[in-house]
Amino acid sequence: LMNIIRPNIIPKYNTKLFRGKLHPLSERENITLYLETCWKLGLPSSDIFVVSDLHGRQGMSAVMNNIAALSVIAPRFGVPVEPIASKLLKEPPPDAKKIWEIEAGGSGGATDDEAAQLEEQLREVTLKYE
Repeated sequence: LMNIIRPNIIPKYNTKLFRGKLHPLSERENITLYLETCWKLGLPSSDIFVVSDLHGRQGMSAVMNNIAALSVIAPRFGVPVEPIASKLLKEPPPDAKKIWEIEAGGSGGATDDEAAQLEEQLREVTLKYE
């Protein structure tokens, strides 16, 4: 994702699979690279989550806020994407959750369907600009 926004900003990251998936330490290192790049691109610290928010799925609302903030600055780097936050401001249904209120799992959190929808939207944006 970050290399789509600014080509080669992360020149090397972990891709080697171990038993069909990345080793947990490699996953954490990739998340750290992503977060460092968010900082380099100019996201304020209030829009940057900590590794355990994503890796442990403990703070998915912070991750979603980060993605929304990233969608706001992406056009500065030539990526013509509509900011995610602006979609929420266009007459959301009365029972709609704000992006910062959605959590993965737990009570009051995002459902599996909501998390899957967000993942699919991110996948579509990523594929569109690869």
